[in-house]
Amino acid sequence: MSRKGTAIALARPVFGSVAGITALIGPAGAVFGLLYFTLGTVISGASIPLQFLPDAGLIFGQALPTGSGTTAVRDSRYFPDASQTGALIVVLVHAILGRVILLITNLPPNRTDRASEVDLRAELAG
Repeated sequence: MSRKGTAIALARPVFGSVAGITALIGPAGAVFGLLYFTLGTVISGASIPLQFLPDAGLIFGQALPTGSGTTAVRDSRYFPDASQTGALIVVLVHAILGRVILLITNLPPNRTDRASEVDLRAELAG
């Protein structure tokens, strides 16, 4: 996979989960995205070796898509024979859950609210 493709594949879980949280709790969910990029990047092990992180930071950092994505990229570049299954599962779970939450929260308004001010059935019939 190219570098651009890797970046896009690893950005989707972050954007998907932030969109899902924002759909659940409203605009305040954007703060969740801010935490991804500030705290999540620090404890992901991207800027410092994993051995230097505290135990809680290591566990929490690898549970975020930034941490597991960093691990997947690092392992694929430096240790091509290492298993990346755990890191990729975390990335996929965040991507899928974010999109499922976004889909579920958008279904009820789309069924009951109309997107148009014009009643198309009356316009077509008349």
